[in-house]
Amino acid sequence: MRNWLEREYKNSLELEKHLVQKGYPSMEGLRLPYWVKYVAWFLVFAIWFLCAFFIMLYSMEWGKNKSEEWVTTFLLSFCESVFCLDPVKVYTSSLFSLKIFFHLSTIY
Repeated sequence: MRNWLEREYKNSLELEKHLVQKGYPSMEGLRLPYWVKYVAWFLVFAIWFLCAFFIMLYSMEWGKNKSEEWVTTFLLSFCESVFCLDPVKVYTSSLFSLKIFFHLSTIY
């Protein structure tokens, strides 16, 4: 793993030198047309509506008790993910990346 990290570090340094010599690429002229924003928002709301529609249809098929159990389970799992699992994942990944970058900084 150490050899791979060293190679990637050297490649990134070479790329940075090359970009500095040539000048960073300009983002001018790379904009999408104005109507793309409206198409994207339409797709967001259309997909959201379709998901809600099919969930409503399934809940009618399940009946009241099973639908309430499903909503309760969904909300509890969502809250568990947001308040318990996601912070642990962020903390773990930040510690892992900190360890890697700290190790690289001690090498070079």
